Amino acid sequence: MALKINFNPEATVTHTALLQNERAMNKSLLRISTGQRILSAADDAAGLFIADQLNVVASALEQGNRNVQTGISALQIAEANVGQIFDKLRAIYTKAQSAANDINDPNARLALQRDILNLVDFIQRLGTDTEYNGIKLLDGTFANRVIHYGARADQTVTVGINSVRAQDLGAYMILGRMTTNSSTTAGYLTGASATNTNFRFDTNDRAIVAGINVA
Repeated sequence: MALKINFNPEATVTHTALLQNERAMNKSLLRISTGQRILSAADDAAGLFIADQLNVVASALEQGNRNVQTGISALQIAEANVGQIFDKLRAIYTKAQSAANDINDPNARLALQRDILNLVDFIQRLGTDTEYNGIKLLDGTFANRVIHYGARADQTVTVGINSVRAQDLGAYMILGRMTTNSSTTAGYLTGASATNTNFRFDTNDRAIVAGINVA
């Protein structure tokens, strides 16, 4: 019994070419829709590796930019409060100059001293309480803070803010031994007591300001 098989090689070649064109067209459409030239390792293995590395670096740079913005926000808060402290220091300066005028009577000078003490207290509270995200900014603990801005381990910047609390700006208490009404006392002379004319220095008395004997 004879067996005859009909085969059309031209049609097979045409069908194979059609499938190849369809795959190529689908890949082109996918590249157009995604905007990516390399869709898989089959397209370009080395190029895909390079692209992945670049994507990692780009993500790290984006996070670094967010880190920098966070740091800028914290420093802006610190700058604003330091500006307020400067204004209060200028007010203290002018009040001290006013108190130095001998036309003032003791009551006027005492009132000026009270104003100065209130301003010093305001500066102290700003220096102690200013914070960002729970981190103190102006009390001297905000030091050697590292902000990571780049994709590499060493791409960092270090920032710090010295203390601007009252005792660190020069508002020191005077510690020493002073004589008042023939009795020797040891302690502190601050605030309104600093205007008390009953205090006087006697033999071997001392006054220590910021660790320096100024007697």
